[in-house]
Amino acid sequence: MGLNDWTMEQLHRLRKPFEDAGYVEPYEPDDYATGWDEGMERMEFQIEAWGIDAEQAADDVIADVANKIAEEAIPLVESAIGEVWDGALVFIRYLIPTLIESAQEGYKAIRDGFRGKEPETIAALTIGILVVVTTLTLLHEVRTGPGGAGEYMGGNRPPGDGFLGP
Repeated sequence: MGLNDWTMEQLHRLRKPFEDAGYVEPYEPDDYATGWDEGMERMEFQIEAWGIDAEQAADDVIADVANKIAEEAIPLVESAIGEVWDGALVFIRYLIPTLIESAQEGYKAIRDGFRGKEPETIAALTIGILVVVTTLTLLHEVRTGPGGAGEYMGGNRPPGDGFLGP
């Protein structure tokens, strides 16, 4: 239970022995300030009356909280970093062999698929290469026009982007 959780009556009962001993001035409950500035003045008076250095108390509280956070958070952060590092090492340890094994299995699957079909495979690759070369040749002709690269390079083309770019 913090000091802010106490009622004014409880605080008054706590202060009463100090008043009786003459350490602090007596007060009446209706002396308490109602405005913010008056309340702050009253609080400063009470802090001075009790002999508390407010700035030092605030610094002590902040330092205690920071130390508590550091004591509890640093081991958690170190543990988290260790777990992430261990996970990364396990990932790397199994990544390279998995990639190699996958490449080997892919090669075996392709090899088994083409085994016994060498003439068909050669024909398919030849057709594929011819299709790519023909496509590139046609795109070049469409881009440069019937005059070929000379017209294109000579700047005789109309301004602006052509069908497939400048």
